[in-house]
Amino acid sequence: MSANINRFQSKKILMVVANPSVSTTLGWPVGFWASELTHAWSEFHEAGHEVVVASPRGGRVELDALSDPRDASGYSADDVLSMGFLNTPRLAALFEDTSGISGPRAADFDALYVAGGQSPMFTFRSDAGLLALIREFYEGGKATALVCHGTCAPLEVKLADGTPLIRGRQMTGFANSEEDYADKVVGKKVMPFRIEDEARLPGANFVTAPARVPRPPPVAQAVAGAEVVFLTVPADVAVQAAGAAGNLSGKILVDCTNPVKFDAGGPVLAPPAEGSVPSALMAAYPGLRVVKAFNGFGAEFHLDPNVAGKPADMFMAGDDPDAKKVVGTLADRAGYKAIDAGPAPNAAHLEAMAVIWIHLAVKGSMGRHFTFQMTQRG
Repeated sequence: MSANINRFQSKKILMVVANPSVSTTLGWPVGFWASELTHAWSEFHEAGHEVVVASPRGGRVELDALSDPRDASGYSADDVLSMGFLNTPRLAALFEDTSGISGPRAADFDALYVAGGQSPMFTFRSDAGLLALIREFYEGGKATALVCHGTCAPLEVKLADGTPLIRGRQMTGFANSEEDYADKVVGKKVMPFRIEDEARLPGANFVTAPARVPRPPPVAQAVAGAEVVFLTVPADVAVQAAGAAGNLSGKILVDCTNPVKFDAGGPVLAPPAEGSVPSALMAAYPGLRVVKAFNGFGAEFHLDPNVAGKPADMFMAGDDPDAKKVVGTLADRAGYKAIDAGPAPNAAHLEAMAVIWIHLAVKGSMGRHFTFQMTQRG
C-alpha cells in the first residue's frame, strides 16, 4: 500500500488521546481506547499523512485495559492491528512521551482527530486547553473529528460568539443504548453521564441507529447537518435532487454536474432552458447559494489533483463571493488550485469547457488524465 502513497496531498494531523485517570464510578484506572488511535493512525499513515500524537497534559498515556489485545480478559484479542502497533518499538514509543496540547496550534496542522476511551468521560469536559484547541480547529475551518467517548469534549465547547459548538448541528457518539449494554455487562453504572442526553440539552441533533446495523442517513438528514453540499447527479435531475435534499437555506450548493448528451459525433452540450444548471437551480430555488465547480475533469483527479507536479486548476463560477471563497478554500486544501471564473452566467462556459474535455478524453484519444490549465507568459 505504501507504494501508492500520494505525497503531493500529504497533510499533517494532530491526534489527541486522553491522559490516564481513575474512574469515579468504578474506581479502576482508565485511559484511551487502543483501536481508536491505532486503526486511524494506520489509515492516515498509509495515505501518506504526517501524524503527531498528543495528550492534554503530555507524557505517558495508558490504554483502557479492555482495549489492550494483550489483556487477560481477551476482550480485544482479535485486534491484530493494535497488537502489531504495540509490538513495534518505534510505534509503541509514541505512547511513552506524548506532546502536550499547549504547544500545537491549529495553524500548524490540517486536521484534528480526538480518540475516545473511558478516560475522556472523566477528564475532557473540564480540560480548558482541549476545549480551546477544538474551537480553534473548528473556527479555523480545519477538519475536526472526535470519535466514540471522545465526543464528550465538544459538549462544553463554545464558539467566539458564545453559542455552543454543537447547537443545531448533527452529531453522534457513544449512545445511550451502548451505555445500557456496558452497564449491564459490568453490573453497575460505568460512566458519570451520558453523551446522548447531554448533547441534546444545548440543541444538538444527536442521531443513533440500531446496534451493528450500517444505515446511511436519508439525504435530507445528511444535508441538515452540512454547511456545504455537493450536487453530483445527472444534470437532467439536478433540480429535483436539490429539492429532495431538504432545506438548503444558508447552505452552499456546489454544482458539479454537466448537461451533456451523446450523439454519433460524441458529447454535445445540452443545457436546460435557463442556460446552465446553476441558472436552473437558482430559478427553481431563489436565494440558493450555488457555485459551479469541480466539473471540468475526470473523477481520477479527486484522488490525485496533480498535473505535471502542479495542482490541477479548478475553475468555479457564482454570484456569492463568500460562497466562492469557501469552495475555493476547500479546493485548495484538497490539492487543487482554485480559479474564480466570474459570476453565475459564466457557469454555462464552464459546462461547455467540460464538454470539450469529455470529447478530447473520449473521441480525441487524450484519455482521462489531463486538465485545462492556466499558464501565464513570463
